[in-house]
Amino acid sequence: MALIPRPQPLHPDDAAPPTNILGGVADFWQYIRTDRPHRWTSLTLALTITGLVLWGMYQSLLDTGGPDRQIIYVKNWRADRSQLEIERDWLKRARQANIDNAIRRGKYQQLGRAIGTEFDPAKADQETRDALADIDRAEQLLNQGISLREQAAMKEKAKQAAQQRTTAATPEPAATAKP
Repeated sequence: MALIPRPQPLHPDDAAPPTNILGGVADFWQYIRTDRPHRWTSLTLALTITGLVLWGMYQSLLDTGGPDRQIIYVKNWRADRSQLEIERDWLKRARQANIDNAIRRGKYQQLGRAIGTEFDPAKADQETRDALADIDRAEQLLNQGISLREQAAMKEKAKQAAQQRTTAATPEPAATAKP
């Protein structure tokens, strides 16, 4: 049984003759051999356009990207690394991630300008500068021997002290007498 069954003719005289590709080739050859004023120009143009389309498809299928990223699942570290060395590595990776994000954002800004999207890069640039400044401050404190955990505790204490100062400086509203 065929995958796509052919419809059966109603009368035996209506049966279609078997297909023959040689007739089509002969018709094409006769058409090419006939002298026409723009025969070679048209043929060259048709073959060029077809070739360009096929070449473009071939180029899009090629892997032109750089080397693939290497994923490191496990990395061995020295057993005697101190907590400060570990935190310095964290800050180094955080700095690089912020720089990479700024570069990527710049590329997306160019794309946005190309398609007509309005974007104010000042806020994003300020956030990047602030993040890099925070990393610089953390590195300076690490060089003084203060770990990131201790730095976070110092920031929390400073925030609580600021909240206490603002609540102490704010007078409570006077009680209103009821008539």
